[in-house]
Amino acid sequence: TKGEHGAACRSHSGYCTVPGVSVKVEDTIGSGDAFLSGYLSQLFAGASDQECLRFANALGALTATKAGGTPNISLEEIRVFLSGVGA
Repeated sequence: TKGEHGAACRSHSGYCTVPGVSVKVEDTIGSGDAFLSGYLSQLFAGASDQECLRFANALGALTATKAGGTPNISLEEIRVFLSGVGA
């Protein structure tokens, strides 16, 4: 992860990046863990590296907008957020 500068990954498929998204940060605790869990959830669901990164980046960013390390964030909230950032 590169924080506000997005994220990148290298895999057997190659190298890909996603840009950062601007959010009003409330608390960054848990954002990295949320990113990783989002990435893995999409990877295990068979998503492409790019899709995994976009989803993970959105979940990490949304987590930072809420207080506490484990805020409730629904799948619908992530989808709405992604549609708003042109993902």
